[in-house]
Formats: sequence, C-alpha cells, structure tokens
Amino acid sequence: ASSDQRRSTSLPDVGSPDLCKLLDQHGYTTLCAADGQEGLATLRENNDISLVITDYNMPKMDGLELISHIRERQTKQDLPIIVITTQ
Repeated sequence: ASSDQRRSTSLPDVGSPDLCKLLDQHGYTTLCAADGQEGLATLRENNDISLVITDYNMPKMDGLELISHIRERQTKQDLPIIVITTQ
C-alpha cells in the first residue's frame, strides 16, 4: 500500500523510543499524541485513521481507558489497536 493509504496514530509515553519517527521512515503517515486524552481528540478530528498504536502507561488517560473510549465508537474490524508498554 502506498503511504497515503496507510495511516496510524501513535501514542508513545514519555521516554519511549520515537515510534512516530520510525513509522514515518517506513512510509507511514503518523499523527502523534502526548497522552490518551490528546490521542482521543486526534481520533475524533481525523476520520481516516486506520490503526492506533498506544502505550499502556500514559499520563492523563491510560491505554485501557483510551481503548474503552475508542470501542464505544468503533469496532475492532473498523479500527485495529496495538498496545505497547515500556514496563
């Protein structure tokens, strides 16, 4: 798929490797957020996101809470989510 067909949101925790930069280097278009609240706002503002990558441990809203909010609006088939953690 071309880079304009592949879109992901990455929500790395402070101190994580720069996941957005890595994905960008491999042809993905990324929208990054500093925490779960910002990530949820990013999702609401961009309806063409096809993948969410979230950290379990984030300030303001953790990964599980973020997923819960996402699943209220979108199914697993509509928007896959990958959860990572540094701990």
